[in-house]
Amino acid sequence: MEEPHPSTKPVVLLADNEDVIRNLMARFLEYKGHSVRCAADGHEALELSRNHLDEIDLVVIDLDMPGLNGMELCAHLAKERPCTKVVIISGDTEKKSTFRFCTSHSV
Repeated sequence: MEEPHPSTKPVVLLADNEDVIRNLMARFLEYKGHSVRCAADGHEALELSRNHLDEIDLVVIDLDMPGLNGMELCAHLAKERPCTKVVIISGDTEKKSTFRFCTSHSV
């Protein structure tokens, strides 16, 4: 099977502060044919987003990160890249912040 040309691979910006989760998701996305830019926190993700404006097709962010959290990062991305699709992930279904975010954004 032939691999897609590197320039035709969709680019995903992946932000998660947990190394194991981030690395596993990155490997899976690469296996599925995506090019992945990884960030360990919201600040790094925002910097990568700004440095790769024309490259990123999709952003996947963890809702609960220290520093610039997923909600704050999502707000920045909505202003700076309004057409870019964002997928928000969270492993903690008990947190009120997850519920508050989902209900306020019609998720």
